Amino acid sequence: MRIADPSTPVVVLIASRAPLLHGAMGVVRSLGRLGVPVYLAHDGRPNPTVRSRYLAGAFTVSYDPADPGRLMAALDGVGRRLGRRAVLVPIDDLGTLFVADHADELAGRFLFPRPDPGLVHALASKRELHLLCRRLGVPSPETVFPKARDDVLGFLERARPPVVVKAIDPLLLAQRPDARSVVVAHTREELLAAYDRMEVPERPNLMLQEYIPGGAESVWMFNGYLDRRSRCLVGFTGTKQRQCLPHTGPASLGVCCANPVVEQATVRFLAAVGYQGIVDLGWRYDTRDGRYKLLDVNPRLGGSFRLFVATNGMDVARAAYLDLTAQPVSASAARDGRKWLVEPNDLKASLLYWREGGLTPGQWLRSLRGVEEAAWFAADDPLPFVAMCGSAVAMTAAKAARAGRRRSRPTRAAPLAGAAPTEAAAEVAAVAAGNGSGPAASGQRPVTARFEAHARFWEDVYGGSDVFSVIHQHRRALALAWVDRLSLPEGATVLEVGAGAGLTAVALAHRGYQVTTVDATAAMAAAARHNAAEAAVTSRLRVSLGDAHRLPFASNTFDLILALGVVPWLHSPEQAAQEIERVLGPGGYVVANADNRARLTDLLDPLRAPAAAPLRRTVRSALTATTSWRPAEHGARATFHRRAEFDRIVAAAGLERVAGSTFGFGPFTLLGRRLLPDPVGVRVNAYLQGLADRDVPGLRSAGTQYLVVARKPAAVPV
Repeated sequence: MRIADPSTPVVVLIASRAPLLHGAMGVVRSLGRLGVPVYLAHDGRPNPTVRSRYLAGAFTVSYDPADPGRLMAALDGVGRRLGRRAVLVPIDDLGTLFVADHADELAGRFLFPRPDPGLVHALASKRELHLLCRRLGVPSPETVFPKARDDVLGFLERARPPVVVKAIDPLLLAQRPDARSVVVAHTREELLAAYDRMEVPERPNLMLQEYIPGGAESVWMFNGYLDRRSRCLVGFTGTKQRQCLPHTGPASLGVCCANPVVEQATVRFLAAVGYQGIVDLGWRYDTRDGRYKLLDVNPRLGGSFRLFVATNGMDVARAAYLDLTAQPVSASAARDGRKWLVEPNDLKASLLYWREGGLTPGQWLRSLRGVEEAAWFAADDPLPFVAMCGSAVAMTAAKAARAGRRRSRPTRAAPLAGAAPTEAAAEVAAVAAGNGSGPAASGQRPVTARFEAHARFWEDVYGGSDVFSVIHQHRRALALAWVDRLSLPEGATVLEVGAGAGLTAVALAHRGYQVTTVDATAAMAAAARHNAAEAAVTSRLRVSLGDAHRLPFASNTFDLILALGVVPWLHSPEQAAQEIERVLGPGGYVVANADNRARLTDLLDPLRAPAAAPLRRTVRSALTATTSWRPAEHGARATFHRRAEFDRIVAAAGLERVAGSTFGFGPFTLLGRRLLPDPVGVRVNAYLQGLADRDVPGLRSAGTQYLVVARKPAAVPV
């Protein structure tokens, strides 16, 4: 495609702080390839688009809702430096609303469509759009507008999830920078959490919308450009093959295909409201009543606009440029079947769909056939893609660092913060009870407090079928098997440090041993007492509270001591090992484990691999120096040990190692996110464990946990 006069410059305005806005990249390439000088106006942070060969230059501007005059003055300066009126293309909600509100002041320097500002705000507001649809008789999902959290609770009494939670006003949503604009809540808890995360309490800004069932293919997009008389000069329709995030987000993989029903409904709606300019709409087909329902309207250029390219090369950015510069917009026919991809978004979306069981590797590969264009990669302009990859890695590292230890929560899908797959909530059995003084109590108190709140988790783990639970069940079975090999006499005294809910202690009591448990958390101790009573072993099982660093027992008391899942949460494993040696009788045995630092699961993930630690430190330093990001504060953190390191701790306490073994292969992650669905992860763990049990080099020492049997030397007669 060629145009007669490409001399009028274009300024692409980014007002939000959202990273990696590929819409800007699309405009730069689309118009730059026609010879149009295209400039980027943004806040000056690193942006892959500035590396494009088609970008004529960049200007630093910043948007502050409390001081809009600052952006106005900056854009005025941009116009003066360009020396002529330029086409202004805002690509986000903040910029679009700013341009609409300050159209008169900007008109002296820039060319842009002039829809009514009130209409722009109404279309951008989910509430006003819903009311507009009702007034015009345009089908849309049923919607309610809660004014407070109590309204949400009332809604839950008469409606069932799933529910779509949407932010109404994008300007208010900007006050909650970590919140998404749309969330599908599948449970009551998810709905309340989304409300708390997204709402602006002093100015209600959320709506609850019925969830229309259907996959991404039921979501139809319309991209078009309308002139001053609201005539649609170009218009395209297509579907979302994948969304990021799944089920709610923008298209990460789309296909252009004709849908006359959607096109005609859109054109009628936009003509009825008198809209002009670029527009991006979303519709969803509701199989329940056979109607297309309007989901949202973006009164601006949409991020997926390059999906829609006509047979003559026309897209909405080019149509707008031609119309605003008084050049004819030629008739255009859509290219049915054209595919377009957003590389980082689709990679993330595909992994999430796969984890849900909705996408196989074969289906993923087939879905990429026929992709004609990507948002970032272009053979004639490769540097933005390289810069995007670097930015994506840096952002992923920053996100992982912020969430890192929070990623493990008291659910089987995500264990408690900081713990790799070998730690669980109940495993703080040996931490301080929190009511002491000195370094031991103060150092352990955050751990104790965290796991006191999650005491129920441990029993759930022993009944779970996910890979995290399976590994812990294997640890318990392996420890009990080693105890059985010791052939201790009936009535032998056993101490379990960090007994959690007491399930292992109950099994030991059933073997005829006299068992004592010590745990730092009252909730765990209560669960252990309950389980002992249920198993009718209270006469052989005594539950106590205490600190592994100062065990409340006399020296040389026990024949056997178990400490499973304890060491990672101790501020001084050396001191605890010495205490265990003190209360263990001569000739007695210890069964204990540590979390293996050289675990295979970490070695394969750049965000956790020890070899990548220098790179991670460099990235953290760079992010701290160049952005506002700071590492998240963590209260309780687990500690990993190499096998030789743990062996030295055992030996330094005066104990002799008898046997040791690593086990557990999973969950596997990439950049901090799980790769395998649990059924697959369980099978992979079993296969690798079988190889490790056969002493296959590289695997026999790469399990997530390291279990050791050690012995206290018998007393030497004097």
